[in-house]
Amino acid sequence: KKILNTGEDRGRIYDSVHRFQGVSDYCVKAVREARAVDVEMPDMECTHVLLNMYTSTEGLVWHRDIYENDGIGDFPIVNLCVGASCVFGFRHKDTDPIRTIRLRSGDILLFGGPCRLIDHSVLEVDLDDCPDWMETPCRFSYTFRHSPEVIGREDEFKYFRVKEHLVGQ
Repeated sequence: KKILNTGEDRGRIYDSVHRFQGVSDYCVKAVREARAVDVEMPDMECTHVLLNMYTSTEGLVWHRDIYENDGIGDFPIVNLCVGASCVFGFRHKDTDPIRTIRLRSGDILLFGGPCRLIDHSVLEVDLDDCPDWMETPCRFSYTFRHSPEVIGREDEFKYFRVKEHLVGQ
């Protein structure tokens, strides 16, 4: 069995947006459309992309995007889901009821402005709900970020093992 770089069932790439030309156009369009209906949504210039690959039904623990490579301020986080669907959970405070949404291939989720630090989780990945064109069932999560403070330092954030590095949440 092949082991991916963050564990057996999840792989990760964190790099400059320049390595993701074409797919980053979805980020620009999503932010533009969100700003047209929500005056509190800040504009952003995407500098980095985090690409996660999920090959099992296991999701990702509850967390907030508070780390240096996540960006600072209230600039939006834009997520593009490709492949298997997932159940995405979110809440503003730990004491709030958990809300969920199913993200399917092609869906974009955006949180920024007052919701930028929302607590969120991938509760489960549904490998049986994949586009027909996928030969191997998996989920790709493209997360676009405005993180100019880490330009040129991408190798520092190449690996992020949740069980080791997720602190204080």
